[in-house]
Amino acid sequence: MSGSARIYGDARVSGNACVSDDAQIYGNTCVFGNACVFGNASVYGDAGVSGDTQISGEARVSGNALVFGNAQVFGNARVYGDAKISGGEWDVSPLYIQGSKYSFLVSSKNRITVGCQTHSISEWQVMYETEFDQHKFTPAERREYKLYFNLASELYGWGVRLPIEEF
Repeated sequence: MSGSARIYGDARVSGNACVSDDAQIYGNTCVFGNACVFGNASVYGDAGVSGDTQISGEARVSGNALVFGNAQVFGNARVYGDAKISGGEWDVSPLYIQGSKYSFLVSSKNRITVGCQTHSISEWQVMYETEFDQHKFTPAERREYKLYFNLASELYGWGVRLPIEEF
């Protein structure tokens, strides 16, 4: 964070994300990964910004909007509501699921975002139980998110599966 940038409310900025100049991040917003918000840009509401995204100028991202991948939102652009904007080349469309606890997003060809946590597939394989424990997932929620992971693995050909327990 640098310049006169402001982060307030329940907004979260994590990973290598940067917020600078006169940018404002507020509400329940998540800015993570390598995303940068700068200039006089604002991200608010329940919006999510991730990947290598850049939000700049007088741009506004709000509501439940998701901006990810290598997307660039600039000038006087407005992204709001339930909009989903991504950048970069994809062989298969990005997968977004609004889960019962957090959103589940394939945020790049080899990274998954659950809520505000973005990790590579191999990192998720090692740490998913720790993340589930830390965020107090119920047994049903654990099963749900493992099914999402396995669906993504099948769609993208990653060849990995998380074990699904019956309860």
